[in-house]
Amino acid sequence: MAVPKKRTSASKKRIRKIS
Repeated sequence: MAVPKKRTSASKKRIRKIS
């Protein structure tokens, strides 16, 4: 989960799918 806390709304859904 290497994503900034600035855009963790749509990015979180993408990371959860990849993880």
